[in-house]
Amino acid sequence: MKTILLSFEPEWFHLLESGEKKFEYRKHFPTEQTTAFFYVSAPEKMISGIAVFGEREKLSEWPSKYSDRTPEVQARITEFMTDCRWAMPVLSFQKTTSISLEQLRRDLPGFIVPRMYYYIDDTDLLKYLRSNLNPIGPLLENSFSHLSDDDIC
Repeated sequence: MKTILLSFEPEWFHLLESGEKKFEYRKHFPTEQTTAFFYVSAPEKMISGIAVFGEREKLSEWPSKYSDRTPEVQARITEFMTDCRWAMPVLSFQKTTSISLEQLRRDLPGFIVPRMYYYIDDTDLLKYLRSNLNPIGPLLENSFSHLSDDDIC
C-alpha cells in the first residue's frame, strides 16, 4: 500500500468527512490501495484527515457497469470522463486534529504543498504526520454493497 499527501479543496473534503462522497475522481492516481493524508487548500491551509482508497477503477467502464442507472447518472459519468480517468472508492475516512501550513513550514523546512498528490512513504513528513495527527470522532467506513444514484459521480 502506498501513502500519499493529497491536495483537496475544502468543499470536497467536507463532503468526504460527512460520508456523502464515496468516490474520488482524478486523471492520475496510484494503481493500488492507497492511504492518503489530506492537505485541505485555501482558505483552510492545513492537513486534517486520513483516508484509505481502494484500487482505482476505469471511469470509462462505468457507463456499462452502471447501465441500469438513470439517464442523469449516465450523463454525470460522461461529464466526469471529460476530466477524469479514474474513480477510487473511499474505503474509510478518519477526521484528525489539524496541522496548519504555518506549523508544517516551521517544523519541516522545505515542506511543499501538493498540487495534486505526492508519495510520502519512508519520509520525515510521514513520520511527523503519524506523530502529530490524532483521530477525532469515529472512523467512517463506506459500504459499497448498495450505491444510490447520488453516490455515483
